[in-house]
Amino acid sequence: MRLALIPLVLLALSGCVAPEAEQPPYWWKLVSINGKPFPADVQMAFRGEDGKELIGQGPCNSFAAKVVTRPSPTVRFVNITSTERACAQLSDEVAFFQALGQVTGEGVGVGFLYLVNDKGLRMDFVPGPGPATPPPEAE
Repeated sequence: MRLALIPLVLLALSGCVAPEAEQPPYWWKLVSINGKPFPADVQMAFRGEDGKELIGQGPCNSFAAKVVTRPSPTVRFVNITSTERACAQLSDEVAFFQALGQVTGEGVGVGFLYLVNDKGLRMDFVPGPGPATPPPEAE
């Protein structure tokens, strides 16, 4: 009788294991657009199990977007949303959002990320510390 209970006890205990903690996002800091140093602080990270969500913080607002990777090797950012705060660097933030909406490809390696399109756009990123305050969910 005791041997028959062992599989049931093991099955019950397997449900008690704590779920694996989600890894914190890896942050990227924008350093230039089309070779020109970017004057404002913009940081972003890919989030989710498959990296299909982009979150970030610009100089004025937090933002989020859906990452589309089909057809391969396309990378696009759609449904870009942000909070709606004004600040002195709002024009820089608007330029970032406009460029982000034009991206169609990317490249990534140790210590760098770039986003590009076929019209010559290039956005360069380096690893960043992440925003001082994690961005809230953008609506």
